[in-house]
Amino acid sequence: MNVDAWLVDTIYVAHQEGRDASGDPVFSDPCAVCARVEGDSRLIVGESGNEQQVNNKVATTTKIVSTDRVWLPGKDKTDITEARRVILVTSAKIKNGAFELFEVFL
Repeated sequence: MNVDAWLVDTIYVAHQEGRDASGDPVFSDPCAVCARVEGDSRLIVGESGNEQQVNNKVATTTKIVSTDRVWLPGKDKTDITEARRVILVTSAKIKNGAFELFEVFL
């Protein structure tokens, strides 16, 4: 199965690398990631166990974790205030394990 043609959007992802002296998170430079972005406004139970409102769902073959920050298409990746926080990540592997698909709720 080839999903590359399905991943038509480019998002930017920054990984948390640690914390500064004041305890604030420090992030890597944003990297371009091929993805599919869909509007999906609903309540979900996040990784914290609490119900949270999400507005977007992203599918990608690049691993994204809950501490990452994500910039949706059209957002300024140099502005951390435009980055979205990850609410929940689910994943599935195809039978032969050739790739894993991640579904990320923002």
